Amino acid sequence: MRYAKSLLYGIIIDAVDCSYRDYANWQLRCPKCGEPVYLIGATKRTEHARLAPKSKQIVLVKSAEISPSFAHFKGLADESCINFNNQINQSYINKFQSINREQRLKVYNSRFLEIIGYDKKEMRGCFFRVFKQINKLDNKTTKKAEKQVIDSFWDVVYDLATFQGGARMILENLKSEENPLSRFDVSMASQEVQHKFLDWLKTVDTDIQIMLVSEAIAFLKTRAARAIAAEIFELAFYRMIFRKDNLKLLQVGDKPTMEEEDEQYRRMIHLMIVDLTEIFALTDWVGAIQ
Repeated sequence: MRYAKSLLYGIIIDAVDCSYRDYANWQLRCPKCGEPVYLIGATKRTEHARLAPKSKQIVLVKSAEISPSFAHFKGLADESCINFNNQINQSYINKFQSINREQRLKVYNSRFLEIIGYDKKEMRGCFFRVFKQINKLDNKTTKKAEKQVIDSFWDVVYDLATFQGGARMILENLKSEENPLSRFDVSMASQEVQHKFLDWLKTVDTDIQIMLVSEAIAFLKTRAARAIAAEIFELAFYRMIFRKDNLKLLQVGDKPTMEEEDEQYRRMIHLMIVDLTEIFALTDWVGAIQ
């Protein structure tokens, strides 16, 4: 049996692309009957002689490489499942994965802010409050500045290729770290939360995670995402000013040059995008949807 379906990720898996670690993590099932399957690794058969059972003659069996495959556990085998596997082609795989993608996007429509960690109580109006206080501005001027920054931020978010590439780099770098938590301020995170994150990081598949990230990024193109643009901006801004030295980027100052103002502005937007990219890269999209 060449193909199995992953209950965890909602995709069809080719045995050739599967390892024993993947088998344990991906919750693989038979696409036909839904029963669990196990992975049979690739093997090499050396050339050898054997006795043919009927003719009782010595025959030569040529060397060969046997591809990996999936199989039912004993007692669960079904010939129709094996035959069904032969019907799976790229068109079937694309349709299967498209259905699962649509199901995830429906979840994003209703719970996206919750999934990416937006805290209404802590984050609502954070830019307005901080920018107004630092620069001693009135409400009208502050509101105008906030709209300008949100629009600039959203324009950069639409650069999907850069966003997705950054997410992959963040994830790969963290997975290669001996102590990934050293990259973060974990002073406010419980030991349970830290261990849960490390366990997730060890088992998450980079390619599949980036596939899910690309779906979440695509959601940003939808009308539903545009309706919560201010909240997504506030999440990134809140994370950015968590590092206190970034607060100086909000200060308008006394008569800055146009170049200085532009550079400061670009720097602030860049840092918010970096934080949002990290949020997307390290969100447990699968766990949030289940």
